[in-house]
Amino acid sequence: MVLAFCVKMRGCSAFVGIFIWHTQERYKKRCEACRTLQAARRVTIIPNHRQTFMVVMASNSLPYTKDTPSFLAAIRNALAGQSPDFQERLSFANEEKAKGIHYYLAGVCVPLCYQHDDWHVLLIKRSANVSQPGDLSFPGGLFSPWQDHLLKYAILLGIVPLLKNKDSLFWKNKDRRTRQLMIRFLATAVREAWEETGINPYNLAYLGSFAPYTLNFSSSIIFPSVCHVAEKPHYRLNDEVEQIIPLPFSSLFDDSSYYRLHIYKDRHLYTDKEFPCLLFQDDRGESHILWGATFFLLMTFLQTVYGFQMPQIDHRKRILTKTLSPHYKTLSQVLS
Repeated sequence: MVLAFCVKMRGCSAFVGIFIWHTQERYKKRCEACRTLQAARRVTIIPNHRQTFMVVMASNSLPYTKDTPSFLAAIRNALAGQSPDFQERLSFANEEKAKGIHYYLAGVCVPLCYQHDDWHVLLIKRSANVSQPGDLSFPGGLFSPWQDHLLKYAILLGIVPLLKNKDSLFWKNKDRRTRQLMIRFLATAVREAWEETGINPYNLAYLGSFAPYTLNFSSSIIFPSVCHVAEKPHYRLNDEVEQIIPLPFSSLFDDSSYYRLHIYKDRHLYTDKEFPCLLFQDDRGESHILWGATFFLLMTFLQTVYGFQMPQIDHRKRILTKTLSPHYKTLSQVLS
């Protein structure tokens, strides 16, 4: 309560005060309920794991399992086995800043959730109120110095229990500075995910980070944090988000999902440049196109965890078209 009050008095967004007070109480009550049930039934309860998903996929064509502990362990181990170049990217941004070029630093959450008999990556569809309306992306946004530093310490102290096991493989082969940066941008990612979608930080478990992605045309660097969404979220979308789009994992390993994208403007081909993209259907059967920075981040994640390589795409046959909105503010930069 004291921390929440101090945060509120300093003018922080409603997010920090709400989740440090309200969600902590919910978390305590849930833990107490789990301990009571465990004592009554004398069974082992794994917190934040949905044990109804203990079913291994029958198909050998997919490199992942539906068994929740095995799925999460594979991702944790793969991400722990490499050290994301957070320090190098931040040093690059500082060097460019000395030259008068300002790079924006952003953190995104890569939320993994089990639903409808498959693992999904939860994406957001950007609303008409933002600069890339209609695009799919991970929830996330710009680093906020004092809010995210405060939240970083809340995470390290266990007030926000994203680090379910502080002695895990997260920190293997990572120096102190890299660990600090990983937690800093984890704080940015979960704060923005809460503000944009309402995904409760107490419903998340941190799995690790992978290599950032630099967008030179917009002078920004995106630092990703992978999180497990333990229970089905209760979404509360802000005005930046039109809807949540769940991307099935099975689509990511289907070669027929990959295409080349042609960009149109005013019904005319705007550029000869092609972009790799992913065509998939959500749980409602609606089709979506994933392209751009989020596509490349997701390919990096798949390569890091599963050794996945994007399939070769027939440039003559596998072509999709997309018409961007006239309000797409970075249109000229994206296509330059």
